[in-house]
Amino acid sequence: MAYCYDGKTYETIKEMAEEYGIDRQRIYSFRRRGWSLEDAMQMCINDVRGRGRLFEYNGKLYRSPKALAEEYGLPWNSLAHYIQRCKTVEEAVDRCKEAQEKKIMLWGKRYQSRYEVATAFGIRETSISARIHTRNRTLEEIVLELLQKEPICFEGKTYNTLVELCAEYQVQPCNVFERLKYGKTLEEAIYLPIRNNGKRYEIEYEGKVYQNTAFLCREYNISKLLVYGQQRYKPEYSFIECFHLVKQLRDECGWPKTEVLLLFRDVRFKGISIKGYQILHRLSV
Repeated sequence: MAYCYDGKTYETIKEMAEEYGIDRQRIYSFRRRGWSLEDAMQMCINDVRGRGRLFEYNGKLYRSPKALAEEYGLPWNSLAHYIQRCKTVEEAVDRCKEAQEKKIMLWGKRYQSRYEVATAFGIRETSISARIHTRNRTLEEIVLELLQKEPICFEGKTYNTLVELCAEYQVQPCNVFERLKYGKTLEEAIYLPIRNNGKRYEIEYEGKVYQNTAFLCREYNISKLLVYGQQRYKPEYSFIECFHLVKQLRDECGWPKTEVLLLFRDVRFKGISIKGYQILHRLSV
């Protein structure tokens, strides 16, 4: 059986594959799945990898909307959305590009798209879009909620929450949240050092003088919010007394000193709501 491709006739597929320097087994695979010889050869010559529906854009073939989106820096789920609703791939790409040109403001900083926002904060773009369409909330509120409740990707590693990320890098979550609200990226919020505010708030603990309460808490990897929670429950205690109480409990329960001791979550016990700092106080007494 002879095979004709690009105006030339070949006696076997093996001969044709050797002519173009491609793997004949891939041609066989496409042919078994019902592909025409021309389409199979084009896929092998262009070395189009992956599975799924075939798309062509600007003379190049792609096996999925994601591959096409990555080529042009577009959010793949948005592109897939337009491909399903547009007549041609060209129209879908154009509409997706137009949508990305509508810039987004978040904490005073301008972003090109939700995808760029998601990348900057290590969260999923699909989660942002879902909440924008289903909830009457601002983008700032949505991003803060996702940072607290959904996994975060930071420097190639995934963390369950922002609190877990802060514990890994030994920073206070409250400091990170405040920096985000001032327009800092997640990377800046994690890595920025505590600013030197002078000697107005110096505090002494166990014979050592610290610039302020934040420096003291960072030295011992104890959340400042956790100490303030104790102060709200026992206002007659000073900050140092509450700090010493938290530190003593941490040491007694064997909490690793290299990990940040964070604020306890609120719980319900026998129908009664108990605050996290109340739990700590009752454990200490």
